Amino acid sequence: MSLKSRACVACYGIGTLFTILSGRLIHLAVSRHEHYSSLAKNTYGAETIIPARRGAILDVEGNSLARNEPLKNVILDGSLICESSRKMKPEKRVTPEMIA
Repeated sequence: MSLKSRACVACYGIGTLFTILSGRLIHLAVSRHEHYSSLAKNTYGAETIIPARRGAILDVEGNSLARNEPLKNVILDGSLICESSRKMKPEKRVTPEMIA
């Protein structure tokens, strides 16, 4: 076998190998996409809630200068209350003056 024919056989062999690998890659990317996508989502898509605590601000002697205390706000939107009271019976309606 001559050098030229061996080079042709090697090139055809490498070309065939790349064609087979490309076909396999296309098969995995197109027909098995949903399977591998859900597998990756289940493996890496975990959601963990980590509650954050803010640290206390202390002075040099360790006395607390500022600390966190829970706070609750109560907010009334008069326009929403008046809007919902329009749907009520006339004797039970609430006016903004009554709310204030």
